[in-house]
Amino acid sequence: MRRLTLNACAFALAIIVAAPGIAAERPLSTDRPDRTKSPYSVPKGWVQVESDVLTQGQFEGSGGSITGTSVMAFNAKYGVARNLDVQFLFAPWVRVRAERAGFPDDESNGTGPAGLRLKYNLAGNDISGPAMAVLPFAYVPTRGDAIFDSITWGLVAPVSIDLGGDRAMSAMAGAMRLNNEKTWVIGSISLGTPIAGDFAGFVEIYIARAGFADDALDDTTFDAGITFAPDPDWQLDTGIYYGITSSTEDWRVFVGASARFDLSPK
Repeated sequence: MRRLTLNACAFALAIIVAAPGIAAERPLSTDRPDRTKSPYSVPKGWVQVESDVLTQGQFEGSGGSITGTSVMAFNAKYGVARNLDVQFLFAPWVRVRAERAGFPDDESNGTGPAGLRLKYNLAGNDISGPAMAVLPFAYVPTRGDAIFDSITWGLVAPVSIDLGGDRAMSAMAGAMRLNNEKTWVIGSISLGTPIAGDFAGFVEIYIARAGFADDALDDTTFDAGITFAPDPDWQLDTGIYYGITSSTEDWRVFVGASARFDLSPK
């Protein structure tokens, strides 16, 4: 397992730093660092890797705190058609540490979930104007729980509207079956804008709820981040997801990178 983790980290890092020098037919568009997914697919024959190089978050309650750390979680995408890409997601190393007053600290280390997604662009992939896609997904645990007892699956529909001046507003709606137990509804809205030179930023509201009851569990965050993209085919980013409600992780900070390169026949 340790060798698998190290190999996965090395693979993701090598792809990110080996970004190409030839631009694709459409601008780089990523499903991170905001939580709202992009409606644009990866160009046919191209590979794109997006990685949370390092993330750390914390939830504090009356009984103690839980801290989660992830290293080199990545999403590797391949454009199989003009408007379709397939995506493989994996978290090679995750640590969860629980601290409770009066009890020994509890720590768990190992691989995180693995996932498969398809992105099918419905409109606006290669032309200006609104864009829309559907994104079905499924995630399974790689340790501990039985795979099919704990599968998380669902579908989201992201949209994006060009506001001019390199500004864009994106939104997403969908649903997921978490751990094959509860059905959650998902919604988000994100605004991206240039800042200066190769720097841009975003602000976002993300909401996920386990149904519509007043006491339903939820995951509601206010998110903000900065990207640095000196090249058409790669970018770096950093930011924070800030929990708004009591059942949400209090905060999560991240540093990430994304890159793409052309594998299509020359």
